[in-house]
Amino acid sequence: MQVVFEDVTAETRRHDRMEAYASRVVMGQEEERRHLAQELHDGPVQTLIHLCRQIDALQERDSQPKEGGVGALTDLRAIAEDTVAELRSIARGLRPSILDDLGLVASINQVLTEAGDRQQFETTFGVTGTARRLPSPVELAVFRIAQEAISNVERHAAARTVAVGLSFEPGGMRLLVRDDGIGFQPEDRPHRRSTDSLGLPGMTERAHLIGSRLVIHSAPEAGTTIDVFVPAAAFGAA
Repeated sequence: MQVVFEDVTAETRRHDRMEAYASRVVMGQEEERRHLAQELHDGPVQTLIHLCRQIDALQERDSQPKEGGVGALTDLRAIAEDTVAELRSIARGLRPSILDDLGLVASINQVLTEAGDRQQFETTFGVTGTARRLPSPVELAVFRIAQEAISNVERHAAARTVAVGLSFEPGGMRLLVRDDGIGFQPEDRPHRRSTDSLGLPGMTERAHLIGSRLVIHSAPEAGTTIDVFVPAAAFGAA
């Protein structure tokens, strides 16, 4: 009889290397996002703000502008202001400063509120337990999962209501994102094209990298719930 011993140690090392590599890729992406957000703020946003001030100065200095000049300057300033708002929105999406400054609760609430304002669906945000700051990698991963889940609702769910909950428990922290939209069959989703994947593989990978598990509850015409539980052990390891 031949006995075959599997090299469990080697397989474990390969698995650890893959996880470490995936983690470095994710953190590299986040660093690039942070850099781009800063570039937007320091570059075109500041240029447009300076343009607005120049327009204000022209309007104040020219007491008798040529016919149509006042309206043209007002329109130009409105365009500049709208562009500033759009760039700031893009920068917040790339790397929300509120996440670093105020933490997970405030940043997810902001994303949910802005999505509700854009799409005109009803939003509910709740926190149970005692909210606390978590290690930066954990907060970042949970925020990105929530951000993607809310974005999916905007783009695909046709929902009337969206509820987000954060629960801080002795054993860890849970994120729930629920909508009453059209839903889908989760088991069918991985076989769809990447453009239709709703970002679920990326959300699942982010959850895995912080030692948590993402569970999707959905069915056609029955809405969708994204459930992520992060065990307390991940807080010390992150």
